[in-house]
Amino acid sequence: MWQIIIVVIIGISTVVYIVYQVYRLIVNIRRDDNPCAGCNNCALKDQINNKKDCPRTE
Repeated sequence: MWQIIIVVIIGISTVVYIVYQVYRLIVNIRRDDNPCAGCNNCALKDQINNKKDCPRTE
């Protein structure tokens, strides 16, 4: 009996985790202020980060 309860709890937590990750993916894509849309690392993201760190020379 305890094994079934533990398996059900693990199954439910797995489904909740997957739904949460899909939700986060959709929310990051819908943000228009983020040109990277949730990607981990790319040249565009590096350029944006470096531009924020550089002081203005105007």
